[in-house]
Amino acid sequence: MEEYIGTVIKVGGILIGSIMVLFVIWYIVKDILDISGKDSSDGK
Repeated sequence: MEEYIGTVIKVGGILIGSIMVLFVIWYIVKDILDISGKDSSDGK
């Protein structure tokens, strides 16, 4: 039973870590796209 709980905690930690990394990458990409969108509109 203890091994099972340890596995669940490991898997949960990996899933949470992956989601956080994906969220950070998405946030950075969205920020870059917003900046590039503002730059292109200023250039017109």
